[in-house]
Amino acid sequence: MKRKCFLPIVLLVVFFSACALPCAMAAYPYFEDFNAGLNTSWWTLASSGSVTASHITDPNDSANKIIVMRYTAGAQGYLPGEGSLKYNFPIPGDFSASITYNLYNWPVPDNDVTAGIRTELGDVNRLNNGAEFYLTDFLNDTAHSVGTDDTKGRLRIIRTGTTVQGAYYDPTISGDNKWLLIGQYNSASLDDINITFSLLPGVNANQNVSVVFDDFNLHVYDTNALDPRGVVPEPVSMLLFGAGAVTMAVAKRRKKNSL
Repeated sequence: MKRKCFLPIVLLVVFFSACALPCAMAAYPYFEDFNAGLNTSWWTLASSGSVTASHITDPNDSANKIIVMRYTAGAQGYLPGEGSLKYNFPIPGDFSASITYNLYNWPVPDNDVTAGIRTELGDVNRLNNGAEFYLTDFLNDTAHSVGTDDTKGRLRIIRTGTTVQGAYYDPTISGDNKWLLIGQYNSASLDDINITFSLLPGVNANQNVSVVFDDFNLHVYDTNALDPRGVVPEPVSMLLFGAGAVTMAVAKRRKKNSL
């Protein structure tokens, strides 16, 4: 009797050992254009006060969907608020993350609004505060800025070991590397981080502003990182399939023994 039970038990152990493998993925890339909808398991879109954040069809391209954040100034000028889009999975180790931005409505010369990338390591932004520039503001570091007249482009944050960098994309540069450094800090935390894209008005923001975010690109280089898309098949499906396979094996063996 003990030997008759041995085969199903072995099948069960082997099956669930194999099923556990897809859950532990290696380093991964992830690209999101938001065209298939905003997956709330992956993303949190939030608005507060004078800023609204929404996922809409691009008015200039019906096939494209975008994230739009709008600041509405009050009659007397500044009103507090913030729009944000948060990637819901903490990012470990070395990584590179970038986002496309478009200053859809961006009054100059001074609107005192900041749009860009926010993390626990610090921020990489495009802003207007008396001048037009890119800015890195990393934790425990002095701010670094680069003047610009770009109204659209890409922002990127990179961590390699304890070095964190902020950069912007310049398509006019010849060669393969079109990213230009804004600022760098060499003693960054190694902790997992969260990444958010946001629009934040300053205390002198007295004009309406609209900014578009699109085309998120993430590369995680930590070989121990868990790619949330790799957790397949679903646990319940595995349980049902595994139970069914074992039951069939037991039934087949019983039928053979009864002949």
